[in-house]
Amino acid sequence: MPTSSETNTLGLRLIFYIGYMVSEFPINLVFQKFSIARTCGVFIVLWGSLLLCLTAANDFAGLVTVRFFLGMLESGVSPCFVLLTTMFYKR
Repeated sequence: MPTSSETNTLGLRLIFYIGYMVSEFPINLVFQKFSIARTCGVFIVLWGSLLLCLTAANDFAGLVTVRFFLGMLESGVSPCFVLLTTMFYKR
C-alpha cells in the first residue's frame, strides 16, 4: 500500500498533466490567432513567474493549484519552442 508521501507525489504529477491536457488545444488556437513571438513571450514570462510562485506554497492545496496552472502554461511553452525552432529550418 502506498504511503501518504507517495500518494501526494502521484497527485502532484497527475494534476500537472490534467492542466496540460485541458489547455493544450485552446492555447494552440491562441497561437494560430495571434503573433507567435508575442504570445510565446507572454507564456514564457507567465510560466516563469508562476514557477517562482511554487516556492510560496505553504500546503498541499497550494501546491496542487500551482502545479495545475503550471501544467496549463507548460502546454503553451513546449509547442511554442517547437514552432520557433522550426521557423529557422530552411529546406
